[in-house]
Amino acid sequence: MNNKFLLVIFILFSITFSQVKSQELTKVYPKQNYYTADTNIVFIWNSHHLAADYSIFLATDASFTNIVTTINNITSSFVNLNGLNHTTYYWKIQANLTSGGPLFSSVEKFTIFNPKDISNLQLWFAADSGITKDGFGKVSQWTDLSGNNNDAIQPSSSQQPLYFSNDLNQKPSVRFDGSDDLLSVNNFIPLKSIYIIANWNGNETVFPNYCSLLDRKTYSGGWGYLFMAEGNTSNFYQGLFGANININSQNNLNFSPFNNYKIISGFNDNNYAFDLNIGNSSSSAGRVWKGGVCEIVIYNSLLSTPEKNNIDNYLRFKYSPPVNLGPDINIAYGLCDTIIKAGSRFSNYIWSTGANSQSISAVNPGYYSVTATDIFGYQSADTILIYKPNTEINDTAICQSSPTLIDTHLDNNYSFSWSNGASTSAINVSTAGIYSVTVTDTLGCSQSKTITVTADMFSVNATLGPDVPKCIGDYIGLTIGAPAAEDYIWSDGSTNNSYLITGPGPIWLTVSDTNGCVAKDTINVSIAGQVPITAFMSDTVCVGSSTTFTDYSSASPNSITNWFWEFGDGTSSTNSNPTHVYTHDGIFNASLTSTSDAGCSKKITKQVLVLSLPIANFSPINACSGAPVNFLDKSICNFGNVTNWQWNFDDLSSGTQNTTILQNPTHTFNSPGTYHVMLIVKNKGLCPDTIIRTITVKGAPNVDFNYTSTCEGNPVYFTDITFTPPYAAITEWNWDFGDGNYSSLANPNHNFDTANIYSVKLELKSINGCIVSKTKPVEVSAIPFPDFTVNDLCQNTLYQLFDGSTVENSTIVDWNWNFGNGVTSSQQNPLITYNSIGEFNVQLSVKSAASCIASTIKNIVVYPAPIAEYSYTPDYGVAPLLVEFTNLTNQTNYFLWNFGDGSSTVSLENPNHTFTENGVYEVQFITTNLYGCKDTIIHEISVIPSSIDIALTKLTTTQINNFIKTSVNLVNLGTRNITNLDLTTTLHQSNPIKENWIGLLKPGESMTYNFTSEIEINPNKFPDYICAKVKISNILKDDNPANDEQCVTSLTEFTVLDLYPNPSDEIINIEYVLPFDENIGFDFFDSNGKRINSTYYKESKKGLNKISFPTSFLNSGIYAVKITFNDNSIIKKFMKNN
Repeated sequence: MNNKFLLVIFILFSITFSQVKSQELTKVYPKQNYYTADTNIVFIWNSHHLAADYSIFLATDASFTNIVTTINNITSSFVNLNGLNHTTYYWKIQANLTSGGPLFSSVEKFTIFNPKDISNLQLWFAADSGITKDGFGKVSQWTDLSGNNNDAIQPSSSQQPLYFSNDLNQKPSVRFDGSDDLLSVNNFIPLKSIYIIANWNGNETVFPNYCSLLDRKTYSGGWGYLFMAEGNTSNFYQGLFGANININSQNNLNFSPFNNYKIISGFNDNNYAFDLNIGNSSSSAGRVWKGGVCEIVIYNSLLSTPEKNNIDNYLRFKYSPPVNLGPDINIAYGLCDTIIKAGSRFSNYIWSTGANSQSISAVNPGYYSVTATDIFGYQSADTILIYKPNTEINDTAICQSSPTLIDTHLDNNYSFSWSNGASTSAINVSTAGIYSVTVTDTLGCSQSKTITVTADMFSVNATLGPDVPKCIGDYIGLTIGAPAAEDYIWSDGSTNNSYLITGPGPIWLTVSDTNGCVAKDTINVSIAGQVPITAFMSDTVCVGSSTTFTDYSSASPNSITNWFWEFGDGTSSTNSNPTHVYTHDGIFNASLTSTSDAGCSKKITKQVLVLSLPIANFSPINACSGAPVNFLDKSICNFGNVTNWQWNFDDLSSGTQNTTILQNPTHTFNSPGTYHVMLIVKNKGLCPDTIIRTITVKGAPNVDFNYTSTCEGNPVYFTDITFTPPYAAITEWNWDFGDGNYSSLANPNHNFDTANIYSVKLELKSINGCIVSKTKPVEVSAIPFPDFTVNDLCQNTLYQLFDGSTVENSTIVDWNWNFGNGVTSSQQNPLITYNSIGEFNVQLSVKSAASCIASTIKNIVVYPAPIAEYSYTPDYGVAPLLVEFTNLTNQTNYFLWNFGDGSSTVSLENPNHTFTENGVYEVQFITTNLYGCKDTIIHEISVIPSSIDIALTKLTTTQINNFIKTSVNLVNLGTRNITNLDLTTTLHQSNPIKENWIGLLKPGESMTYNFTSEIEINPNKFPDYICAKVKISNILKDDNPANDEQCVTSLTEFTVLDLYPNPSDEIINIEYVLPFDENIGFDFFDSNGKRINSTYYKESKKGLNKISFPTSFLNSGIYAVKITFNDNSIIKKFMKNN
């Protein structure tokens, strides 16, 4: 129903009547389960009499956890919401009361939907949109609303159908003349599901020919009618859809009655694609349609049951909305009838008043409801509450000599004409009779009522009876007038309808009837004795057996002297403990009246159950091997339900399953043959019956099937692998896929809409009539949803990508990343560094545990990253030391310096900083470019007293064939950075090899330097010694040169090597080898053997040692040096030159 139309109706109601201020908060529109394509909704509800204002809540779930809209402080009883989405909504109203807490309405849901909300839409024609017509209403083009440009056209004016603007419930149609009108879709449309709203415009009851509503335009042979009516019948031809044609959502081919518009739908699961003719067929001349078409919807998919429901409801609610009687009505004044209209769009009406017309007249206030059937056969119902002046006057009665009031309950704004001549709104009457009144309002409307007044004689007739002796424990009550009595007051103040006698004396009663008439009576009670305690027991027996009755009555201090039994079947006995045989089964009301010797009696009644004899019976008597047989107990028993069952299936091979005590058991006979099945039944465990029936078990196939594992969106292929002996050949296959879809193919395939575990059932019917089935769980695995978080990156910077992929009811087990730069990874959250800048497509492919694969690609931009560097001067000194820093980084915009001495950071590009205390400081420089890319570098600044000392701590040699490779261990023992070293390696009596090292060796750091040069030696003799020496370059002086050199030797005995330089000018070097640590003595002699010095001793270590002596003070000549080690001495000579 159009929202604007609803709003107009609501406003008209509000103008004509006062809207009801009811005590209930009920909704008018949209009703429960309403469908509309309109995204602008007018919400209407009935006002509440205590509401100050209202709030509306709109959500997408029934529990209102996902609230879409809340609007408060609404002072009217309607509100308009625009721009809603296509989905299902739930809405409720809150009335904010003037006193007390809030009041909520019920929750109702509605759906906003159109055909585009279902995927695979191929074509959509709607007569209320996309029509191109001329001034005479001739349609030349019907535009496809699906967006696929599958328009229907007719260029020839003579064949153009007519446009009717108000054909179906104020909706337009395109009407074909049944002669040659035709619209053609020239594109080939893949189709599996089709919906059409159409009618036949004529008086025919059968189609005059094969009449084409929608058909293929191009025929290349073979069958393939779409919607073609069959001549001389009222049915559609099965054609392409076979039996899968629905009319008004029912699987039905009958189009009667022809003039009524119908929702026609057809479904097939084949991959067909056709160009189309609407209203005419190209297969044969004269196959034309005479009638209107309002809408056509075509999908290239076999719709699921929920999707079919959505389309059916969309079309139904659009072209024939449910009945809506509008808001409740309050008529404050007047007696005129209120007309309630259900609308003219329905074919059948049933009102709560019994009327079956389109509208009714509401004479009295109250609820009125209607159930209406629309042209599609759907029923809908609505209720409206009418408030208006009530002129109902009930019949009444007058008590003896007491007048009564007949009141219309209306005020003086009405005129009154009574049958006794009175003109007031109420009259008093004192005599019985028939009275009438005519009430007239100022609007000219009147109503007449007739009231019957009867005489009530209760006050005269009601009595407790005569004064007679009574028994204690007995009761007295009205003997006349009891049926009309309503309110009792006894002399003891009790209000029951009877009085318990506890002793002698007067007892009085005041009692009134339903008309308020009052009677009074008194009885004088004398005591005859005590009422006995009557009690008895009876047993339950089967019909035909004796029922024993046992008396347990007592009357102390008196005795029971008489018994009167009534067995409830018209017979009786005066025995104290009788037996009785009932001639038929049933429940009997047996009673015992016991009487004492004081003449006091008491009667009690109990039910006696006489059980029927059960009649055992069951079904079926035919079965199939391997198929469960559902045995149905059909035993009957009129009285005493069967409560005990004992089955024996005569199937010893079934073991413990051969017997059971269930009422309706299931048993499987695994082998064909004849079985004698016995059933014993008992009612109440007492009365038995037995039946034995012969069961014929026919051989049945052993049903089984296979299926392929699949992922969501892919077909599952089913294969029947049932073994079928010749006597059980399969004639029918019925597959139930567990999602509302079915197939009769032997080996079908099926696409499941969503991932889930489906119970798939294969039911087979064999040639011998056996129907057997098997059900298996078929898991359709969910496709993973690949996702990951990534931002734009910086060049040469290590980043980690975080996987955010998910999959329903499974886990991700495999990740394959392609970063777009030639690098891949199989880690879940990989690390990646881009060495170049630019745009890269990062692809993530994931696989679930069910082997379902999906991938996604995201684009990232890699921006250039700076390479941080700076220089500083001076590079050493003592505090206070002012150091100038210079940025050497290119293309950066932001700078941050941390000088490592606790001072504040600085954001200048080239700052100066004074270090006030000695120490070694790590100066950190962070630079950032325009893209936010950063780099950091740290240099150590030594603000300490300067010390330069490089130590060669170890010399290592390695001989490879006739070459020696050397390496040295170096330690910076100073306080300044060393950046340049000269290194020398020397073999005994050979020229030195020099190399240079450039780098950074910080104070306290050590390193190993491997000489790149190799020294060639005699392979048969290792050099006597090899020495290595290090020197700091840059003209820096080593504060401790004594640790700059290391030597190794091949000699192991006390040996003195040749002295050098020889001849000597300034100094003579002596090298010697010791087998262990010891003091060595040195004595110098001239050529005459004269000692020229005192003995010089030196503490020497094991291995090669070296010592130098000055020779500048010596004259020219030959000299000798005596080197003493323990008791051994070696003399070496050298020449001195001047």
